Amino acid sequence: MTDSPPSFSLIDQHRRTHDFPAARPALLCFVEEACPTCNLTIPLVEEVWRAFGAAVDIVAIGQDAPGNAALVERYKLTVPMLDDSALKVSYSYKIEIVPTIVLADAKGAEVRRFEGFDKSDWQNLCSQLARMAGGGAPDIDWSAYPASRPGCGSKSVEPGVGHLRRVGVPADIGLGHAVHLRIHDRERAADAAPAALRPHHQVFQPRRRSSLRGAHGVEQARHSEHPLRAARHVDPAYRGIAQNAFKRDALLCRLRCELDLLREQQAEQLDELRHIVGDATFVTDAHAQKDSARRGHVRAGRQLGRRWG
Repeated sequence: MTDSPPSFSLIDQHRRTHDFPAARPALLCFVEEACPTCNLTIPLVEEVWRAFGAAVDIVAIGQDAPGNAALVERYKLTVPMLDDSALKVSYSYKIEIVPTIVLADAKGAEVRRFEGFDKSDWQNLCSQLARMAGGGAPDIDWSAYPASRPGCGSKSVEPGVGHLRRVGVPADIGLGHAVHLRIHDRERAADAAPAALRPHHQVFQPRRRSSLRGAHGVEQARHSEHPLRAARHVDPAYRGIAQNAFKRDALLCRLRCELDLLREQQAEQLDELRHIVGDATFVTDAHAQKDSARRGHVRAGRQLGRRWG
C-alpha cells in the first residue's frame, strides 16, 4: 500500500503525547479490551515493542479508556497505550475489525495492514520489522499461538457512531443526547431570529425547556416531547439517527416479547408432556395390577381343582 493515513496526536497511559507521523517507521495496533483476539494479540505487541521500540514507533491504540487501563494492568504493558476513546482516529483509519495492525514508513505511508490474528502475518511482520530496525527477530514461542483467529467488530462502526465522531460530538455523549443537543442549538438560533422569520409554532407556541450546564461546558436541553417529534426541524442526518435508534429499540422490544412468548409455550408443552407421561405410568400400573390379580385367581382355581379332583 502507498496511502498516507491521516496524522493524529493522542495521549498514552502516562499522559505523554504521541504524534503521527514522527519521521520514523511506525506500527499502529488498534485494539479493544472486550475482544478476545485483542487479548491474544496484545502480548505480541509488547514483545515487538521491546525488540524494535528503539528504531520503530510501536503503539497500541485502544478504543475505550477503562478497557485500555485494564489491558495495561492485566499484561503489565510498557508499550504506549494511546487513548482513542473518542474513536476519531479509528474512524479516520476506517477500522472495521479489531485488532487491526497498520505498518507505516518514515513518511507516514501505509505499507502493510492486516486484521484479526494470523500467525504467518505476525511472523512476516516481525521479519520486516527486523529488516527495518537492522536487528534480529524477537524470540517468540509461536507454538503457543493458534494458526489464526477472527477479530471483533470495531466500536467505530457501531450504528450512528461514525456520523457523531465525524461532526465532532464528544465520545461520552450518547446518541439520543447528541440529537437533543442539536435540537437545542437549532431552537436557540431560531429564538435569536426576528419574529417575522421564525416558524409559526415557535412564535405562538413557546416551548417549555430547562437548561443545565454539562460536563463539556455546553447547555444541554431536556425536552418533554418525543425525540422523533422533536427531530422534525433537525438536519436530515440527525433525524435519520433518531429514527434508526427508535426502530432499533422497537425491534429489541418485539424480540423480547416473542422470546417470552416462546418460553411460555415451551413451559406449557413441558407441563402437558409431564401429564401425559404421568397418565401413561398410571395406566401401566393399573394393567399390571389387573394382570397380577388375574394370575392369582388362575392359581387359586388350579389348586381347588387338584384338591377336589
